[in-house]
Amino acid sequence: MVISISHPMLLPAPPRLQSDNGDPTPLYFRLKTLLSRGIESLAHPPGSRLPSERRLAEIYGVSRVTVRQALDSMHREGAVRRARGRRGGTFVSVGQGRLPSPPSGSFESLFSMRHVRRVEILAHDQRQGSEEICGRFGLSAGSLVAYNERRLVGPDGPIAHVRAFMPLEVGARVRRRDLQRRLLQDILLTTSGIKATAMRDEIRAALADSWAAQTLDVRPGYPLLDVRRALLGPGDVPIHYSLILIASERFTMTLAQRLPAP
Repeated sequence: MVISISHPMLLPAPPRLQSDNGDPTPLYFRLKTLLSRGIESLAHPPGSRLPSERRLAEIYGVSRVTVRQALDSMHREGAVRRARGRRGGTFVSVGQGRLPSPPSGSFESLFSMRHVRRVEILAHDQRQGSEEICGRFGLSAGSLVAYNERRLVGPDGPIAHVRAFMPLEVGARVRRRDLQRRLLQDILLTTSGIKATAMRDEIRAALADSWAAQTLDVRPGYPLLDVRRALLGPGDVPIHYSLILIASERFTMTLAQRLPAP
C-alpha cells in the first residue's frame, strides 16, 4: 500500500487573506498568526523549510511585501531563521515546536515587578475631567480630577500604557513614589478611609493608532487589548477608573476560574 502525503500547507486549503472583508487587522499580522499556528501544531516541524515568499503569496493571496513583513517579524522573535544562497530560505528554528512565549499570568500580574523592568511615570497631577469621566464619578462636567499616567516596560519593550482617574479626595492619598512599585488599586485597597466593594473590567480588541503606536513603540495597526477598569465603592460608584492599552504580543493574560464540585 502506498500512502501519499501532501504538503501540510495545502491540506486543507489555507484561507486567502483579504483586506476588504471588514477585518481591520493588518494582513502581515494575520499571516504571521496562521504561520505561527502551523509551527505550534508541528505542521511545520523544527528545522523544516517554509514555502518560498512567492509561494506563500500565491497560497494566501497577499503581496510578497506582506509575506516579508510576516516572516521578518517571526525572525525577530526567533521563531524562524533566514538563509541565503542556493540552499537558502526560511526555516523553522530548531527547538521551536512552540513559539517563544511572552510573559504571562493573571491580569494583576501584568503590573507586578516580576514582568516589568521599569515603570515610567508620565504624569501625576490634577486635570479637568471630560464629560464621560466626570459622569462616572458623579461630578459636574469640567470638574478637576486626580490624574496619573504610566508606561510599563518589560524585557521586550513597553507592555502597557495606563491612564488613571480619581476624585481629588481619593487621588490625594496616592503618592508618586508608591506608583513605581505597587498596583494603584492595591494602594487604594490598603488605604484607610477608602472603601472599595467591587472591581469591573471591560476588555476589547483594538488596533494601535499613531499615538498608541508611538507610546508603545509598535507600528500603527498593531493589535492591542483595550481595558477599562473601574474600582467601585458603596453604591457601585467608581472611586478609580483606568484606561489601559496592552501590547498583546508582549504579554499573555491567563484567566482561571474554579468550577463548583459536582
